[in-house]
Amino acid sequence: MSHAQPLPAHPRTIDELLRLRAAEHPDTPIVAHPTSDAPDSYQTHTARQLDEYTTRAAHHYRALFGNRTRNAPEQVVALLSESDLDYLVALLALGRLGFTVLCLSTRLGPEAIDSLLTQTGCTALVHGTNHQPKVDRLAQRTTLRTATLFSEYKSGPVTELTIDLDPEFETNTSCNILHSSGSTGFPKPIRNIHKSYLYNASHNLGMRGFITPPLFHNHGMASFLRALHAAKTLYFYHPHLPLSTRHLLATIRHLGPNLEVFYGVPYALKLLATPEGIELLKRFKVVMFGGSACPDELGDQLVAAGVNLVAHYGATKVGQLMTSQREPGDHEWNWLRPPPALVPYMRWRPVGDAYELIIADGWKSRVVSNQPDGSYATRDLFLHHPKKKDRFKYVGRLDDWIVLVNGEKINPVQFEHTLLADERIAQAVVFGQGQLAAGLIIVPARGCETLTESEFLDLVQPTIDAANARAEAYARIDRDYIRVLRPEAIEDCPRTDKGTVIRAAFYKKFEPLITSV
Repeated sequence: MSHAQPLPAHPRTIDELLRLRAAEHPDTPIVAHPTSDAPDSYQTHTARQLDEYTTRAAHHYRALFGNRTRNAPEQVVALLSESDLDYLVALLALGRLGFTVLCLSTRLGPEAIDSLLTQTGCTALVHGTNHQPKVDRLAQRTTLRTATLFSEYKSGPVTELTIDLDPEFETNTSCNILHSSGSTGFPKPIRNIHKSYLYNASHNLGMRGFITPPLFHNHGMASFLRALHAAKTLYFYHPHLPLSTRHLLATIRHLGPNLEVFYGVPYALKLLATPEGIELLKRFKVVMFGGSACPDELGDQLVAAGVNLVAHYGATKVGQLMTSQREPGDHEWNWLRPPPALVPYMRWRPVGDAYELIIADGWKSRVVSNQPDGSYATRDLFLHHPKKKDRFKYVGRLDDWIVLVNGEKINPVQFEHTLLADERIAQAVVFGQGQLAAGLIIVPARGCETLTESEFLDLVQPTIDAANARAEAYARIDRDYIRVLRPEAIEDCPRTDKGTVIRAAFYKKFEPLITSV
């Protein structure tokens, strides 16, 4: 594949999409990144510039890792860094060389990264310099070729890059690999196919946007590709700053009329639920959230104030499925509407008062199947609208996963198992659905009746520390978020015949205690 080859009207790969936009809209800004902590430091980069950056960086990475050849098996290169311009250029450059990029969350620990490298057969990794200590620890566990992110791509000659790849073959290969949070252990890789991602990108709002999620999250990656497809500018939140009310207000206040759509997680909306924040959100044509459910109280507050709040539901494995886009005057922001094209592929399996969504075989954005008939069971639960058959409300996961208000997903099982290995702990249950941080309820074992809560926690603190050490940073639990019951409470804990806690029933029984934390 060479830049000299004519480009098709309908791109078959992400690289063809980039080169097509560079040819058709060379001077249109596609992305904007901050160059300092100041909100007025945003610098835009056009389609032509992105294409040139990609070519220069591709030459650099090819000298290090070579390139994939025509119709060759998948070759994976991992990418570990904050989601800045260097990251984006590396992502595009490695893709131009025919590699499949494994996009690693910066929150993952070495053990989780090592597992993903093994699962994907990845033997090369590009990383930001601030992740060198983590990379050094990885090097002790596996044979890995590593390189730091290339940043000298903005100037210099743009030398022709000829790579022998067949776009008709490439369109059915993986353009990137994202990963799950790990429902039963380490995270699992999720491959995204070029043609499926391009189909998903073609369904966009055609608006200039501002986004808080990073590129290694599906919401961030998909939003960038939609911006590229629509030839509209996407402004990225500063990847090295914490998500805070002060930084969000300053950035949005400065960018002002440049923005039409806001993309974020419910946690970002919570941070902006101030008088000034709400006024700024009202200026957007659309305020779209995804990643987790938005609390009804927060959403109702924003909508009542005049914010055009739109829920977005999708998954890495099936693409974008539904939004709550609606006509003016319709305030049902938390009821999702499927597009007509999706309806024939939707199946519902009753689960109590809710329904699990299953996507049938044939849906274009579906990249994996987990059912014998080729369908994909999402394990996501919805309520059906009592009056309108075409509306569905997302209420949570079938799994044990806990989704914090910022969209981070926690698998509590390993944490709980570490605690239960301590003979002084009879039961341990992590909670935190829709909250800012995870919490923990512990039932002491018999024999601890004479201890106060503080004395008991002092006794088992080394075990808690061990569990926290194995958890990702966002899943660690502070002592202030731990509550200790009396040993006799074990009799009140809903459990299966095997002694396993029944999580939903436990949460319901101890709801007053949980909500008080």
